[in-house]
Amino acid sequence: FLTPDAEPFYFGTYFPPEPRHGSPSFQQVLEGVTTAWTDRRDEVAEVAGRIVADLAGRSLVHGGDGVPGESEVAQALLGLTREYDEQHGGFGGAPKF
Repeated sequence: FLTPDAEPFYFGTYFPPEPRHGSPSFQQVLEGVTTAWTDRRDEVAEVAGRIVADLAGRSLVHGGDGVPGESEVAQALLGLTREYDEQHGGFGGAPKF
């Protein structure tokens, strides 16, 4: 979920139709987001700012012009090759969607 300025403040990968295994239902998430935005907007803005700052700090690309060079492409390919899961497909470990 994003603020009107397109800053994320709450996110997830799956919200079941009914609460289960400690996860809220999608309806509960919607109600919580509505309540937070209505009653605690300053807190939402603070969380959004922290998320944006954290994501910016994790960015591997810090500016630059043009197309990546041969060494950057080779390094990216090596990283993807290391993370590829031949047994289950995809990259990295669980969860996979």
